[in-house]
Amino acid sequence: MKKFLKSMMFAALGIFALASCEDVPAPYPTPGTGGNGSESAAIYESKNLNTGWTIVALTDYNPWTLGNNYAQATGYQDWDGSGKANREVRGYLVSPAISTKGKDKVKFTFDNCLMYTSNDPKYADHCKVFLSTDYDGDPEGCNWMEVSDFKATPATDSWKFNNAGEFQLSQDFVNQEKVFFAFYFEAPANKSTTWEVQNFKVMEGEAVVPEPVVVETEGDGTLENPYTVADALAIIGANAQTSDEVYVKGIISQLGDADGNDAPGNEHGNATYFISDDGTTGNQFEIFRGNGLGGEKITNADYLATGDKVIVHGVLTIFKSTPEMAQGSEIVELNGRKPETPDYTGAAGSGTKDDPYNVVAARKICSELTKTTSSSNPYLSEEVYVIGVISKIDEVNTEKGNATYYIVDRAATGSTNNNAELEVFRGKYLGGASFTAADQISVGDEILIKGKLQNFKGTFEFTAGSSIVTLNGQEGEDNPDNPDNPDNPVEPSTDPVAGMTVTSAQISSGATGTALSNNAYGSQAISDESTWYKFVVNGAMFTGCRICNATADNGGGIQMQGNDSDSAKQGFITNVTPFLPIRLVTLTLRTKSDAKYEPNFSFYAGTSTHPKGTAIQGRMSSETANGFKIFTYTYDLSNSDYSFFTIANDKAGALYLDEIAVETK
Repeated sequence: MKKFLKSMMFAALGIFALASCEDVPAPYPTPGTGGNGSESAAIYESKNLNTGWTIVALTDYNPWTLGNNYAQATGYQDWDGSGKANREVRGYLVSPAISTKGKDKVKFTFDNCLMYTSNDPKYADHCKVFLSTDYDGDPEGCNWMEVSDFKATPATDSWKFNNAGEFQLSQDFVNQEKVFFAFYFEAPANKSTTWEVQNFKVMEGEAVVPEPVVVETEGDGTLENPYTVADALAIIGANAQTSDEVYVKGIISQLGDADGNDAPGNEHGNATYFISDDGTTGNQFEIFRGNGLGGEKITNADYLATGDKVIVHGVLTIFKSTPEMAQGSEIVELNGRKPETPDYTGAAGSGTKDDPYNVVAARKICSELTKTTSSSNPYLSEEVYVIGVISKIDEVNTEKGNATYYIVDRAATGSTNNNAELEVFRGKYLGGASFTAADQISVGDEILIKGKLQNFKGTFEFTAGSSIVTLNGQEGEDNPDNPDNPDNPVEPSTDPVAGMTVTSAQISSGATGTALSNNAYGSQAISDESTWYKFVVNGAMFTGCRICNATADNGGGIQMQGNDSDSAKQGFITNVTPFLPIRLVTLTLRTKSDAKYEPNFSFYAGTSTHPKGTAIQGRMSSETANGFKIFTYTYDLSNSDYSFFTIANDKAGALYLDEIAVETK
């Protein structure tokens, strides 16, 4: 018998995480009181977080609303009177300044209700609590400390508020004239949870530490020893589930939901079904809109049947008091059958222009990449060349100048096996030019493609921005001013352009003159603008200096030299073509997972190219995967009309840049 422990001690240990680029002394840990906390005197309390609290939206749509009894955040609202719809939202709800002056021990608590977590398996990352002593109305321009011991958990019953626990303030926040508390919420554009908060209270005293919740389980949630259905129900019943993926085994007891909807064979390619430990409908557990074996689509009504034995991999959650596995799970074993081990026999090539990968080899590369669900994917291959034959065309979009289609090896032509295909997602035409007509490519064409590979939700593909190098043996016409990308004009339009995503591959392939070197800065000199590297992406001109292609060991993106004192070694990238007024800039960078430092650089915004006067503070998040730490920095420029930005590495140490995403107003 295993014991699953979910500590409900939360923030009684007073552990916080820094959410700013600037250094702040680390808070101290407070020993637990074992449930015998000191008497509590109220310093501040608010039932509905209405009076004095400020909403600060970081997106065009504001997630927060204030009611008579609680504050609510969601991305699913009636935004314009035409009915409810999902929107991408991010925003803070910030308290008034609260004094802890003269107090040696301070704690706080609140009640909350989190619903619809099955919409967003990463709900715990999207509902957070922060503290600050220098907030001045701009949440992007102050130092926030995350209350890292707060972990958002789904409501145990429909719309039932639960106490989040007591959270001890560290020494940085006691005996202060002003302390600000902030609730942060975000949701992606296509799905959202709903988070409600009430009964916020700041008290003098020591936090009470409840006893840990102990759930006895037969399994431990691993593939080797999966949870039983009884285990999963017990964990959710104790509200001890997390947003981590686990394995659960059972016997299918029902196909479709309670009304018979979403059964296998539906148009979405997934299925809702129930499993139990004995195959009966008693004490069964819902698998909501799960995928098939190995994550494949469920296309046939007879794909699953009652009585089938399965092991399912996904996130445990609760939806309106119904325990379930959140949407997006996958079956890892079906009646003893496991996903077929991919056969990469016949993989050939080295990925160069003269010796390109075949499709089998490209799929093998994708299989070794970390699977992602984000369009801003840091887990990309190096830029490679792949040769194949077009097997299917989904779309040629002449408005956006790209096309989505599939290629296979010549030997697989005519095959209906999608495991032999490689998707080319929103790729460019010959030489990187825009598609202007639907008949520019046809099924059966042999093409050589250049770009970066990724594993997107289990689909092996070229990420957006790849280009055709040769089409049926025809190569793009040479342009002596831009041999690497003949479609890029030397003099792009100076008219403001709309937002776009600029990948490291596009930075490298978009040269308008001298190509970017590999792991060397060449003749680029900060003092001589004629030596700066220039590149064009989607009609916008950019320039940079002291940059180069990074080695695979450092992630294969763009390397930027850095120095905190010698301006000749301070690399940068800036836009020459103005953007329409910028709303948001998001940067994705990386370091090796064993690196002892985080990226340290400056970000400037202004009204002319290469701005260096107005430094903008960003919000950073990070994760570790595939041997790298991936850092995402977000800069909100929505309160000004800036059209230019500069990424300046005026700090010690090189930067490794994967992507620049610009959103305009």
